[in-house]
Amino acid sequence: MKKIDNIYIYAKQKDNIEELKYVLLNIDAFHRCDNVYISQEPRRSFTELEKIKEVIKENDVCIITNPASLGLNEAEIVKQIEWFIQKPRILLIYDFSATYSWGIYQPMNQAILQTIQQSVLIQSGKHIVKMPENRKSNAGRSRVDFPENWEELYDEWERKIITSKEFLEKSGLKRATFYNMITEYREIKEEKNKFYNSYKTL
Repeated sequence: MKKIDNIYIYAKQKDNIEELKYVLLNIDAFHRCDNVYISQEPRRSFTELEKIKEVIKENDVCIITNPASLGLNEAEIVKQIEWFIQKPRILLIYDFSATYSWGIYQPMNQAILQTIQQSVLIQSGKHIVKMPENRKSNAGRSRVDFPENWEELYDEWERKIITSKEFLEKSGLKRATFYNMITEYREIKEEKNKFYNSYKTL
């Protein structure tokens, strides 16, 4: 694929999307593509992903951080990867550099996605692990392990639906950890907003 018509970046709210700059640079996106769209949504929502699937064409590319962005369990993730294989549509995954470091041509991408599918199935019931990599740069900040229900609770807390005390109780965090995470999360959100504002939304 010499030219890329459109790039669709799909991320979850807790994803470290600064990492995706590495993928964009690796595929020379800024010289090969004029249109970069970015979509973000909560972990349990997949509306934006479905919108991308409706519009993505043969010469387009979709970029995500990790297969876990595609579903809430292994079966959903495998089904979504299968969609990209069957169409076929190019899917690049930051945590699996083989999807973009050796070129982004079909059927190579299909073969790599099939390998990732198998990896997801093998890891069934465990966290999806990324393949060992040696990158020249480590873009963005390290990921912070927020509680599973953090996004929903933070949103309710910010909109004053729940109090700080309720947030603490529902998240199971200690007070000091809670306030450190609030500070960290706000910094991450600020970085994300800068990144998002650089691109169009779908």
